[in-house]
Amino acid sequence: MRDQTKQIAGIITIADVAAEYGATARPFLLIGDLDRQLRRVISEGLDLQEVITLCDPDKLRNITPFGQMSYGDYQQVLSNQQQWDKLGWPLDRKAFVARLDELRKVLNELMHFNDKDKAGDDAIPKLRNMIELLHD
Repeated sequence: MRDQTKQIAGIITIADVAAEYGATARPFLLIGDLDRQLRRVISEGLDLQEVITLCDPDKLRNITPFGQMSYGDYQQVLSNQQQWDKLGWPLDRKAFVARLDELRKVLNELMHFNDKDKAGDDAIPKLRNMIELLHD
């Protein structure tokens, strides 16, 4: 590897490349895991027709399986007190939905390839915590 003055500054190894790839891919993998966990919780605990009515009342998007839901849809469903009560969670709904909104914003930053350091590093513990909470 050469520096700005074109002088040899170091060697890049396969381990360096793998570590950088892992650090770059980790937030995306966690977002995918969080999406699967949210979909699992909603599909196991709630009625699809009620979810469709909340997410797409005008039937413009034709949501048929739970897999077509977005993070905004997850928020919409989990913001609804009746749907939340059906899950029977001993969690504060407003705090949960606020954290979900925070993670939605991180997702948007990452998926639009905005500043990775701004969104990614700070998001990893938050994503992991939410995933662990949903696993439990």
